[in-house]
Amino acid sequence: DLKCTNPKVYGGGEGAGILWQGFNWKIRRDVDAYKPLLKSVSQALRPAQRWQEIAQQCIQNQHQSPNGHMATAPYFALHMRVELDMWHHKCGRDMEKNLTKIFSFLENATQDYNRNQSSSDQHVHRVFLAFSWKHLMKARERNTTDDDHMANENLDFLIAKFSNNSASVENKPSYFTCGENKMKEWYLSKKDEIEDNYYGSLVPMVIDFYIATEANVFIGVSGSSFSNDVWITRYYQGKGDTNYQYTPQGIIPIPNGGLPPLHSNC
Repeated sequence: DLKCTNPKVYGGGEGAGILWQGFNWKIRRDVDAYKPLLKSVSQALRPAQRWQEIAQQCIQNQHQSPNGHMATAPYFALHMRVELDMWHHKCGRDMEKNLTKIFSFLENATQDYNRNQSSSDQHVHRVFLAFSWKHLMKARERNTTDDDHMANENLDFLIAKFSNNSASVENKPSYFTCGENKMKEWYLSKKDEIEDNYYGSLVPMVIDFYIATEANVFIGVSGSSFSNDVWITRYYQGKGDTNYQYTPQGIIPIPNGGLPPLHSNC
């Protein structure tokens, strides 16, 4: 097998993600001409089978469906881009930074969604969170600026959420993550076969991306390449009507039937 040392994903800087970045650059050159290619790639986009299986371990909180079969419980996915590196990037300047506010919007959205379902089996009680614990923890390294204070408050809020993580609390959803934590378990199980963190941040993000595309509803944020690519993929997979974004004012649908403009570096 070809060996690859610590590959990185599109959006990671330092020349990362050359193939995906080059693909998007080509599409942007003539969106109309390359739209069929973008559609075909988005419809076909799936992780390798072993990474799909890890993702399924996270999302298969199964329940008995009315017909007697086991079905995957519905879930929302939220990509919350609140790591400090994004706040220092020009694409992050208009993003909502306060996690308490974002989660208030989110919990209202899940309640509204559930009220509109005809069966309790269709109710959403879980939310997948796409973010990096590793990068959020960097907030602990400094606490001098207003952004630093907010980042530490966000981290405290998130830790508290996971320490009291039950859907039975005030009828609010429970939360789960996948990529980083599951890959730690995977490396431990393969410690005699492959070096720790061999795939770097790439595979955890691929797993999280896949879970986000499979969600009943996806909520991202404008300015993020990850959110943008999830929206586009979901749109071409027939899920554009459940693409949303959080803003400082609340959660709103992605216009144009859920198809956003191609991402650019703001």
